[in-house]
Amino acid sequence: MVGAPALLVIILLAILTVAPVQATAPSEAPREPSVIPISDSVLRDLTDDPRAPHATANVAVEVYGPDLDSVATVVAAVDGEVYGSVPGHFLAARISADRLETVATDPRVSRVKRLTRTNAGEPTPVGLAASVALSAVIEESMQLHDWHDAGYRGAGQKIGILDTFGADDLAEAIADGRVPQPAGAFCLRRGEPCSITENRRGPHGVGVAEIIHATAPEADLYFATVFTLSDLTAAVDWFEAQGVTIINRSETSEFDGPGDGTGPVGSLVDRAIEAGMVWVSAAGNAAGSEPGGGQQGENWIGEFTDTNGNGIHEWADGTERMQFGCGFLLGMRWDDWDPLSTATDYDLAIYDSVNGPTPRVWGNDLQATPADPPLEHVDTRCKFPGDADYLEIRRSADLEPDGPDTIQIMGNFTPLTEWVNPGSATGPGADSANPGAVTVGATRAPDSFVRAWYSSQGPTTDGRMNPDLIGPSCLPVPGFGPPGSCFTGTSASSPFVAGVLAVLRDANVYTAAPEVEAIIPLITVDQGPPGPDSLYGHGALSMPPPSALGIVPTSSLCFGLNPTISGTEGDDILEGTDGVDVIAGLGGNDVITGRGAGDVICGGDGRDLIRGGGGPDQIDGGDDKDRIWGERGADLIFGGSGADHIFGNVGFDELRGEGGNDRVVGGAGDDETRGGAGKDRLIGGPGADFLVGGAAVDACFGAGVGEPAEADDNLSRCER
Repeated sequence: MVGAPALLVIILLAILTVAPVQATAPSEAPREPSVIPISDSVLRDLTDDPRAPHATANVAVEVYGPDLDSVATVVAAVDGEVYGSVPGHFLAARISADRLETVATDPRVSRVKRLTRTNAGEPTPVGLAASVALSAVIEESMQLHDWHDAGYRGAGQKIGILDTFGADDLAEAIADGRVPQPAGAFCLRRGEPCSITENRRGPHGVGVAEIIHATAPEADLYFATVFTLSDLTAAVDWFEAQGVTIINRSETSEFDGPGDGTGPVGSLVDRAIEAGMVWVSAAGNAAGSEPGGGQQGENWIGEFTDTNGNGIHEWADGTERMQFGCGFLLGMRWDDWDPLSTATDYDLAIYDSVNGPTPRVWGNDLQATPADPPLEHVDTRCKFPGDADYLEIRRSADLEPDGPDTIQIMGNFTPLTEWVNPGSATGPGADSANPGAVTVGATRAPDSFVRAWYSSQGPTTDGRMNPDLIGPSCLPVPGFGPPGSCFTGTSASSPFVAGVLAVLRDANVYTAAPEVEAIIPLITVDQGPPGPDSLYGHGALSMPPPSALGIVPTSSLCFGLNPTISGTEGDDILEGTDGVDVIAGLGGNDVITGRGAGDVICGGDGRDLIRGGGGPDQIDGGDDKDRIWGERGADLIFGGSGADHIFGNVGFDELRGEGGNDRVVGGAGDDETRGGAGKDRLIGGPGADFLVGGAAVDACFGAGVGEPAEADDNLSRCER
């Protein structure tokens, strides 16, 4: 049963017509060129945070200046390498990250920025051009390509998105192929059906959908727009009826509880999780920059102070009114949550001027009985967004004095003159304590592990760490400003994590919503002070390869197979014909030879010896320790879960060790080898080979064991 305080909040909020407010932060503020003229947040991370990853690695950048010959001299002076240019604009150079500031502050250089990337290689499918940049970020920055390549793309997952969707933005995104046609849509305004696309423009929900679709491209998407808490209840029930497995909410709402996950929204989070859905929330953008940073926060927590006894709070500067940029206020709350006592009655007044005699609006919720929660809500009625107004806190009554009260005020797009960062990640829903709920903060940029200055922080009011992790932000999604702008804020980070969780659920890394609590530490890199904390949570999202989480990708090669040659559960000797054969070894230790044209060979259980033969064969060794030769032809070979020996021999081969401690030899062609979960030895052989080590510490060699990689080989994640 809903208690009286919570019921009152539900009634009050249901009466109000409050549209969802979204957690979108302003773009990263550029530094003054006279300080460090680096026009990219990721590069600034490398210069001003010595703990940032790869701080001394060479970084490919664009270096601008009026005289490129002089710019080249600057680059050479720091032992950089100029490897290209756009004449009249910039030089492309490789520079050690710890020398970037030296280059950027040279008077002959106007600015330094990250490379402007284009899509090169595979042709762009018709209709997908606008999503190429986002896809590249997702595939490369977060290493999701390993999961997508292994076949884990969110299949079977249904993701519910609570947001608002502009009609024109959605139509354009669907037409461009950036967002799929939603599998279902739901809209409720104070209990009445409505349309999710009532407004022509509104990129927020569409951007959220695009990020989820790019991260988990095979998941089905369900859109919902709501306006009150009762509408939210109906939406959660509708999601459940549709079989939704993950909900993303990049929105906030008015205060409805103490900030410990026990308010009405928190109960709806619990409701969804109990029904089998993971709940992913944006942490919010209420933090400000550290002292001297110049960015105001949107969260204030402090004790009520009244030295002159007039019943009005005195701010730190001694005045009784605090200036703020008018926007959506989540409200005011304080620590009088004892259900057996009457809370102090505080009121919140908003004035147009610092000395105005009459408040423009009052928030004067009454605290007269123990049933009245210590909450104050006010409709700011801004004259225009960012309108400079003034807050005043008044104590109207204190029927049961219990000492000074700690008060919190929080807003969204409401910069405060006084603010504190700790405790800002306590908006409704984002404060949940449920193990099936995930609260997401933001990084400065997609390939940065440094927390964005605006990303809300914990702890919650009951002392828990919050957020759970920080995820990528400033994502290249259309509609969020002029060309070159990005979708920033925790609103962008949250759907990224939601999509990742869909991929992990597709791979059976977890099967029940409460299990995600144990998954988060496995997909993050610790940042800041060692261990979990309320700045980074468990750390920054960094997807390991599937094998690092115990996932051995299985090829779909042998699913639904109709063999032309089939073995038994015993030890068989099977030989193909000169034509195209489908050979299944089934059980036992089999000897299989494909012989002629392109064959499909599935070893099955047991220790098999497989030779592909002359054509372009597809071979899956199956379980146990197998020995596989591709022979001649361009072959695709999966070792399976055992400790396999895989040989590509002649031809362009793709060799995957998968599970076990494998030995993979490419052979004479230009091969691609992937190590998988075990401690593998990858040998490229003659040719230009691509060797990817996998989860364990793998050894990569050139033409043979002990021989260095050849000049044309490309090595990744290798011990040597």
